[in-house]
Amino acid sequence: MKVAAIFLLSVVSCACAAILCPPNFCDSMLCEDVTSENCEGRVQEGGSVCGCCDTCISQIPLGQNCHQTILLGVPATSECEQGTKCDFQSMMCIAKTCAELKEEQAAMLTAMDQPLFGAHLPNCEADGSWSAKQCAGSKCYCVDEAGKKIEGFGANIWEANDITCACARDQNTVLSQPPMLGAFVPKCDPTGNYAPVQCHGSVCSCADSTGQLMSGTEVNIADVDTLTC
Repeated sequence: MKVAAIFLLSVVSCACAAILCPPNFCDSMLCEDVTSENCEGRVQEGGSVCGCCDTCISQIPLGQNCHQTILLGVPATSECEQGTKCDFQSMMCIAKTCAELKEEQAAMLTAMDQPLFGAHLPNCEADGSWSAKQCAGSKCYCVDEAGKKIEGFGANIWEANDITCACARDQNTVLSQPPMLGAFVPKCDPTGNYAPVQCHGSVCSCADSTGQLMSGTEVNIADVDTLTC
């Protein structure tokens, strides 16, 4: 499969390189008026063959087939939506890793001669995945495994040193799945960290910062107000 993908990319590269644009070719072209108002996607300046006309590049949602982005000999008129890429093995739009997006943003800032120091690039784990806590401007917020913001949690950046967003991510994972009777839904504080009191069914206990229940603190949910965690 990997060999096939490499072959496909090679064919595309050769086909694109084979396009010859004779002098004055664009003089005979009639271009449509493509603007952000009439384009349901992204306007690509000079995106047509030989760069004669602006084109509208439609956006393919995450998880959708992206085979139409591979056109032999002519520029593509569609692309995977922002934050995703076309996987040449499955031919589906898949999410880019945090590391890939961070590298892209850093390269963009460098090309624009903008300093990287002070820029709010994505926070990534060592394996390239998304860190649960992200910061931009003066705010920090929580994201899921795909880097999508989890609404309802966050804090000012100067108050976010101890924020992990671990609870917000765990809670979001549970709530994103089909409801299950008796499933434990973590309780989070407004920043996205674990609340000091967690309840499972009719039993409540104190919990540490990672959500681990503290043995010996169990009370009935009716007596939860007696807990001093």
